[in-house]
Amino acid sequence: MAMTERFWLGMAAGFLAVGPFFAWPAMAAPVPAAAFAAIDTALAAGDGGQAVRLSDQALNTPALEGADRARLMLDRGLAHELQGASDNALVDITGAIKAR
Repeated sequence: MAMTERFWLGMAAGFLAVGPFFAWPAMAAPVPAAAFAAIDTALAAGDGGQAVRLSDQALNTPALEGADRARLMLDRGLAHELQGASDNALVDITGAIKAR
């Protein structure tokens, strides 16, 4: 076996042996822009119930980015306010501030 082949085989074996210890951390998942657009449409139409459902669905995204979580909580808080649930709105808007 040539020296370069042994070198590359050694490199590959070393990477396979040590690679898992240096794995990249999981990246936060962004919320699709379409989800935000649908929530905005529901809020603009005064449909707080639909905006809450859409926000809840998007908030279940695994590894959600902080900025997206904050925006979703703010939107859900606005939707709760549209429904007259001021206490729930306050909880979500406060959570949005903390999530940012």
